[in-house]
Amino acid sequence: MIELGARENGYTVRLVGEIPLDETQEFGLELQDELAGIDRPFVLLLDAQALVHFEPEASVCFEEALEEACSLPLQRLAVLTVSTAHALPFYQMAGRLGLSDRYLFLDLSASPDWEAELEEWLGAAVPA
Repeated sequence: MIELGARENGYTVRLVGEIPLDETQEFGLELQDELAGIDRPFVLLLDAQALVHFEPEASVCFEEALEEACSLPLQRLAVLTVSTAHALPFYQMAGRLGLSDRYLFLDLSASPDWEAELEEWLGAAVPA
């Protein structure tokens, strides 16, 4: 399941379970509609705490959907997980999208003060 929601200064994308191709295609259209005409800086939070995995074709489609956000005033991308198992795929994706310098990965099991770190990092990107 992929859920897109608003958050202060941007959007949250919640990734749950196994993500199939058809869901990433729907998400791509939803994100495109949501970002249409946006002209203000924003941040994107990927909440992957409950992510099991993407189907192979789905991960490519998901990355393509995020590529559109990169052509807009996306300031920062943060990824939340409860395991380092997802660290490398998300880091590689951020690199391919040209976001390496605007990317934060937080393993919540290893970061006791993750909420403060996240809000400080995202909040500094786009003043309220």
